[in-house]
Amino acid sequence: MKNIRTSFTQINRPTTQENTSPIGSLLKPLLLVLSASLLILSMGCSNSAEASHPASSTEPNPSVESSPDPETTATAPTRQPTANSTPQPTAQPSGQPGSEPDQGNPNAAKDTNEAGDIAEGKGITAIGDSVILDAAPYLDKLLPGIVVDGKVGRQMTEAQDTINSLAEDGKLGDLVIIELGTNGSFNKKVLRSLLDSLKDVDQIFLVNTRVPRQWQDTVNSDLTKVAEEFSNASVIDWYSASKGKDDFFSKDGVHLNREGAEFYADLLAQSIQGEGA
Repeated sequence: MKNIRTSFTQINRPTTQENTSPIGSLLKPLLLVLSASLLILSMGCSNSAEASHPASSTEPNPSVESSPDPETTATAPTRQPTANSTPQPTAQPSGQPGSEPDQGNPNAAKDTNEAGDIAEGKGITAIGDSVILDAAPYLDKLLPGIVVDGKVGRQMTEAQDTINSLAEDGKLGDLVIIELGTNGSFNKKVLRSLLDSLKDVDQIFLVNTRVPRQWQDTVNSDLTKVAEEFSNASVIDWYSASKGKDDFFSKDGVHLNREGAEFYADLLAQSIQGEGA
């Protein structure tokens, strides 16, 4: 029985010969190496996946944070001026040329239509010699639109041809200024004929003279006498207005300097406007 029990024990005792066999000894390290390789490969794949799909961050995006919130900080855009920008026209003040008559003043239209033409020099023609030429720039300023026909050395006998030429050109106005006599006296018949040719104009102004010559008083007397014969003629007394004003004249005592020319033009403009009032 002892032998049988021993044999049975030997049969049922597990053996480790397979594990201790040379093949088992070789497979065990290989399995360990293979397991380690698989583990390393698995970790590498995991890291690659994480790199391609980064986890969402809760930190704010710096570029968005630096930009203002359009709903809370938006302002209306400011238009920058440019070099070629054009200023908007402003309304002209009432009473200036080009402005509409004052609607609140019932006489505004009447003032513009009746007095405006005279104030602007429209329809006024001045004929004369070098004295009128001295004053021409200032007449243009005071009476813009006035027609001034002056000629150095012009005599009264030449005035009729000048008037005829202006009439043909449509430049003869309804108000005519004649400034002649500086260069010599004339026959009163010549002046009467001249004024008679202007009988259809509204007003004629004869400007007397101040000239240190022997014909001065004769010219001024004849102008006054003939003017009295025509209802549409009157005399502007330059002789009296320039008395004691030697500083208005150049050395010859006839032609006007700037101060004298301005005074002369102002005298004519006031006389015209006073007559038209």
